[in-house]
Amino acid sequence: MKQYALFLIRICALGLIALVFIQPDITIGQMLDSAMPQTRLLSVSPAGAKVGTTVEVLFAGTDLEGLEKMIFSHPGIKAEPVFEEVKKEDPKKADPKKSDKAPAPPAAPKLLKFKVTVPADTPLGIHDVRISGKAGISNSRAFQVTDLNEINEKEPNNDIPEAQKIEINTVVNGVISAPTDVDFFSIKGKKGQRILASCLASSLDSKCNPLVEIFDTEDRLLSSSKNYDANDALADFTVPNDGDYIIRVCQFTYNAGSAEHFYRLMVGTFPWIDAVFPNAVVNGQTVPATYYGRNLPGGVLDPSQKTDGIILEKANAPLACPTTGALSYSKYTTKISPQMLWNKAFEPRLKTASGSSNAVLATVSDVPVVLEKDDNDTIAKAQKITAPCLVCGKIDKRGDKDWYSFSAKKSEKISIKLAGESLGSQADLFLRVVGKDGKTAVTELDDKQDPLNIKLGSNTTDPGSYLFNVPEDGDYSVLVGSRQSSNLFGARHHYQLRLAPPAEDFTLVVMPSSNFRPDVLTIPKGGMNYLSVFAFREEGFKGDIVVTAEGLPAGTKAETLTINESLNRASLVILGEENAAETASIPKITGTATVNGKKITREAIPVSIVWPLVANQNIVAISRVDRGIVAEVRDKNFLNMKATIDKNKIVQGDKGTIKVVIVKRDPEMKAAILIEPVDLPANFVNNNKAISIAPAANDGTIPVTVPVTQAPGVYSILLRGQTNLGFAKDAAGKQKAAVNIVSVITPLELTVLPKALGEFSVTNTGVQVKAGAEGKLELKVKRLHNYEGTYKVEVVIPANAKGIVLEPSEFAINSEATLIKVKVAADAMPGPRNDIVLKFKGMFLGKDEIIAELKANVSVVK
Repeated sequence: MKQYALFLIRICALGLIALVFIQPDITIGQMLDSAMPQTRLLSVSPAGAKVGTTVEVLFAGTDLEGLEKMIFSHPGIKAEPVFEEVKKEDPKKADPKKSDKAPAPPAAPKLLKFKVTVPADTPLGIHDVRISGKAGISNSRAFQVTDLNEINEKEPNNDIPEAQKIEINTVVNGVISAPTDVDFFSIKGKKGQRILASCLASSLDSKCNPLVEIFDTEDRLLSSSKNYDANDALADFTVPNDGDYIIRVCQFTYNAGSAEHFYRLMVGTFPWIDAVFPNAVVNGQTVPATYYGRNLPGGVLDPSQKTDGIILEKANAPLACPTTGALSYSKYTTKISPQMLWNKAFEPRLKTASGSSNAVLATVSDVPVVLEKDDNDTIAKAQKITAPCLVCGKIDKRGDKDWYSFSAKKSEKISIKLAGESLGSQADLFLRVVGKDGKTAVTELDDKQDPLNIKLGSNTTDPGSYLFNVPEDGDYSVLVGSRQSSNLFGARHHYQLRLAPPAEDFTLVVMPSSNFRPDVLTIPKGGMNYLSVFAFREEGFKGDIVVTAEGLPAGTKAETLTINESLNRASLVILGEENAAETASIPKITGTATVNGKKITREAIPVSIVWPLVANQNIVAISRVDRGIVAEVRDKNFLNMKATIDKNKIVQGDKGTIKVVIVKRDPEMKAAILIEPVDLPANFVNNNKAISIAPAANDGTIPVTVPVTQAPGVYSILLRGQTNLGFAKDAAGKQKAAVNIVSVITPLELTVLPKALGEFSVTNTGVQVKAGAEGKLELKVKRLHNYEGTYKVEVVIPANAKGIVLEPSEFAINSEATLIKVKVAADAMPGPRNDIVLKFKGMFLGKDEIIAELKANVSVVK
């Protein structure tokens, strides 16, 4: 699968990563993250626990000095720190020569681990865990809660004679500690049992790409799995005879291994859901559904459904929409990638005496749900559907192509959206819309890629949506297919096809400011930081989005951000007071916009980078949805910067200048300072390139050029500064290293004014009007920049154009035509009256008058 290949490329790139970001020099054009100490959590071990138990959890990361807490997204999970036991000196062995000196203060005990208690009512699945200490609160890592017994891997288990014996229905917490590390486990199986070996890795934020193999005692391979879902594996076999069986786990291709290559191997007869059909239900409804998987309650083998050559079971059970509807992002217990941001979903599970199944995604639909009918492989057999509807379908046989037909009226607008990867499907989908002749392709959509968005990493193999403007009455067709259907198909290759009137909307995503490594929002005292805000505009939405924050730490505030209608990315700046207390919170970030005259508000979804990247190498980040974004106040601001702009309103095509003044707050700051714009369109503020302020200088200027094509509106200009600072973690340390520090400037507001708010024309210029009579000039306008207001029309008649009067007029709101009354005096001399100036005046954003001019002619006749 294409998504697997992309995932592998990203993981391999991580092998080049250095976790220490110390830069002795800065090169123009490099955007580096701050290298000041920041607690970062790279792994926890074990990465999960059974409900109703208490386990000891180890941790690994960077900048772990002074650790105090382990924090979970689920408030019921509690962690108690366990410190190293401090040995007290035996007074009998005390040195008498030192007895007259004051005793040295006792060393702070070292925190070794946390004792974590998981209540019995904790929801099964994945929760977030963080740690906090002297260097702040860390990024999140996944912590899985199950209802199975748990053990830790024990070395040596690197060969079959050393295989670690484990019971059925057990979770093993293991690690591939070196590239050549191989872990063997031994189980006892009973004939007829269907035993699964689920090895979670990427779902738990691990770098591991495990290969899981199952052998009998005669070394016959019974099952093998890798990349079942991203880098998770799922091996599966039916026990042929009572006896011992061997499970082998290793890093695929033996190319990497470390403490960061951990895994959770779940071995047992527990149920597993591969897919559910349908995977959508109308809000508030319960529908009969077919579950496909292994060890399902009441499940029977279905030879028509295979995955990786393994026959799946099917079982009938209801699919019920929860009374609370779709889950919020913070309540999901499965791993949610950025490709899944748009789902309004819930997580059905099944249960047997052996335990609970994994969760799968099912969506809550706002339109009727229709099931695909199998016999629709040609356009002649296209399944008739009626919009609005949501079709649940499958690429369930080799080369499968699914055709649908629908009727539409001329000028009708229909949004056609195809989703697969965003639902957890393995299908690499494409979408084709065919005209009423049954032959002409109106459009064909494939992968939805955003090559510039390497931080969020939201590229997807889903085609996305297409807004179909129906050219004429008739029946139209839609083809759904998969690029890999020649060899990959079945229940896991499902999709949803939605046809409905377009409903403009937007989705917001927020990420910490760091571009290359996991982070949180750290707000310095007396300084500021920002969140990167991504706006995904849906169904043609082009309006401004106002972004606000609530629940920030005391002593901080957010600058109101307006994301211009032409932008899909901006920065929300948060300021910290000089005397703000060092506290933390989980703020709520929301965006509000006006859609069709109605205000709608959407909560932003927090996303973070999982593993550090090599800076400025255009490597697409592996990122994940967090169950909350952390904002904390910590440390002082080392660099103060202020900016002013000579013109806060610039017309398209004009220029301006920003002046930056810097105040260094640390004598160790002796390097040049780079200043660069953040999250702005190209060719705008210095073409998004950095300027350098020399070490001895305290100010600099940045050119602003507004392209003629730049969309008018209000822009928030954020400037970011970075430089080197001699710094040591230990305040008394004499050996200081040059580390990169980052500071931001209070955003500047710039209004880009349009050259015109419309393209105006006179359809009957030179109109002939008899002396003593009246006539009309017919005016038309092509509105620009989504301007819906009025245009006042004023007339300037040249001094030599005597004997005529043209009355002022006005274009009404949203109108495209108006008339100007022409009056000709009875004694007016015949002939042309040229160069009559028409002035069209509109109010941009209700504040700035924009004037366009046009000349017209009138002829006086007898």
